[in-house]
Amino acid sequence: MSGTAARADDPIPTFDFADCPVLPAPYVKEGSICMEAIVTSGTFQLGKFNQQITSPIKMTFASALNPDTQLYTPIFGKMQADKMLVQPGIFGDPIVSAVYAKPEYAGVFDQPTGPDFHIKLGMRIRLTNPFLGGTCLIGDTTRSSAARASSATPATRSCWT
Repeated sequence: MSGTAARADDPIPTFDFADCPVLPAPYVKEGSICMEAIVTSGTFQLGKFNQQITSPIKMTFASALNPDTQLYTPIFGKMQADKMLVQPGIFGDPIVSAVYAKPEYAGVFDQPTGPDFHIKLGMRIRLTNPFLGGTCLIGDTTRSSAARASSATPATRSCWT
């Protein structure tokens, strides 16, 4: 499927801005913007790990205005993502021997300054199944890897609630 066809098939996500970050002093809501980016399809890559995006990945962040300097600073709010099937189990078993990946925020965030909207986001991947439990991680918060979305379909909206 071509990138254009994939984008046309994606439903428009719902934006609720429930996870807008609390702005620390000296930043103010007036002039600041809360944004949500929801990636609904495509793939992401973390090192040699490639994963098809099968459920939305939602990121909420702010471009916060410092009224004293008139400069904006990116402030991360929250990332939400469900686990996604990586490897079906033996004989197609979806529970006991299947492996799932859940992307998690890992403490690195930079908002784009150009029109291409390539967000730099430190991510780690939690691999799970009944035998792995939930302790197997690719990446960590001290040495997180920047995730690279390729052929992803982001949708964004801005507001402050």
